[in-house]
Amino acid sequence: MPGHLPVLWPDDVSGNGFIYGWTSPLFSVAGILHVKSLDEAEAALQQAKASQDWSPLIELCGAFPAVVGRIGRGDGSTPEVSPDNLHLFNSNAQYLLIRYAKPRLPYLEMYTLDAVLSAGLYPAHPQATISNNANICLHDFTKPSNQRFKVLDWRVIGQMNFGQCVTSKLMELHNEISACSSNHVRSITMPLDDSELSAPFNAGISSMSKLALQVTTRFRQLCYLYSHFPPPSFSRNSMSPKAISNYVRFYNCIWLILNDTIIGFALGTYICDNVGSLSYILNQWIQELMIEDVQGSLLWLNSWPAGLKLNTELSGLYCYSLLSVIMMWNKALTHFVLPHVDKVIFISGTIGCCGVTMTTALLNDLLSLITAHLYLCYSLSHVVFGKQLDAVGALWKLFRGKRRNVLRRRTDSWVFDVDQLLFGTILFTLLAFISPTTTAYYMLFAATRLCTVLVYDVLDVVLTLISHFPLFALMLHLKDPFRLPEGMVLQIDNIAKSYWIQSRTIPMSSIFGHYFSSLSSSNC
Repeated sequence: MPGHLPVLWPDDVSGNGFIYGWTSPLFSVAGILHVKSLDEAEAALQQAKASQDWSPLIELCGAFPAVVGRIGRGDGSTPEVSPDNLHLFNSNAQYLLIRYAKPRLPYLEMYTLDAVLSAGLYPAHPQATISNNANICLHDFTKPSNQRFKVLDWRVIGQMNFGQCVTSKLMELHNEISACSSNHVRSITMPLDDSELSAPFNAGISSMSKLALQVTTRFRQLCYLYSHFPPPSFSRNSMSPKAISNYVRFYNCIWLILNDTIIGFALGTYICDNVGSLSYILNQWIQELMIEDVQGSLLWLNSWPAGLKLNTELSGLYCYSLLSVIMMWNKALTHFVLPHVDKVIFISGTIGCCGVTMTTALLNDLLSLITAHLYLCYSLSHVVFGKQLDAVGALWKLFRGKRRNVLRRRTDSWVFDVDQLLFGTILFTLLAFISPTTTAYYMLFAATRLCTVLVYDVLDVVLTLISHFPLFALMLHLKDPFRLPEGMVLQIDNIAKSYWIQSRTIPMSSIFGHYFSSLSSSNC
């Protein structure tokens, strides 16, 4: 309200006595000293100021607290917290009490003007716009409505977050309950520096093998856990948005590794107990689906399928050339891979103790190995089909009197001779007659490549979800949203005439946005 002095008041502070807190940049109340005189209140603060534990709190709050006013009446009764019962020193303005709930520091709850998960873990999320309601209005508390209403800065945020530590220190000096001891503060500290450790595999090997990539990912996760283990120290960064982001990353990484290991151990045990049956099924699947069915499809195309008359000579060349590739790969599989399938399956079950992602990555590499002949056939047919399309495009420019200017990188008009046009017509006729044959064989192996890539995508999605799913952040969002703040809003209840500062929780889109972008940018 214009003309009123805003006073930040914790919701659990009440009683009769002298108020202590801060006056800059806003009036922020930390607590009440239940003493009879102003001299006793100032003496209590001076006694607390002599303690060595105050230096980090002063750094967090911006200044040492002082006695700023008094609440209550002279009869000693407990007054209601209202502007009528409040008297601030050195101020004659009308007061506007703005209440807020104290954050629970043991659970890393805090107020912040920024999105917590945008500090190093997720992309920055723009602050949402605030809409008005008939009874409750949300006002952006970070922007002043008049010149007397100062902007919130890190000092006010620190006073709101650590005001209870000031109260606890004063209570500790008077042999009362300590709610914010030194051991408690140490439990919420997170280091912010990463250790530089080399990965076990370079980028080239990791791009060729999913197993090597998963080993590198697990190695980096373990290095992150080692380098971000919470040390027993206290600093101003211990309650920063970046620190809480590291806290979420740290325990999310632990949860993912434990879940991965538990599921992998169960799956690995099942695989090791059924090596014989699984190896028999895999051998049959390789022989039938990867060899015999592909050979049958090639022979079917070579026999004029569904009345489609292909070019006999070109179809025979395609068919027997690709059949020779498949037969050579079949001999290689028969002599070098299939006799050791049971050992590969046993190894995949054994490495399951390191996580189900290891077994999935090994399965991905095994699938790449046994489908190498399909990829080779697809590459050959793709090259021929692509060159044919390039030739058709060049002939289209020829018939329109155009040609490609390589030096200027543009298409210019040109007058061709009769011989050139005749030669182009002959080439176009030839391409038109052989295009059904090349298209048929290209579509066959394009379909097989599409099915293979879909399987790769499914396995990659499984690897990404198990290795990087925001499980801990999602649990915090459902259990205690206050631990994932994205800013603050001032809630105004026009009916009760009350003002409350509330923390705004980060939306689900910010939690999952990073992982959706990782899935879309991953190379399958």
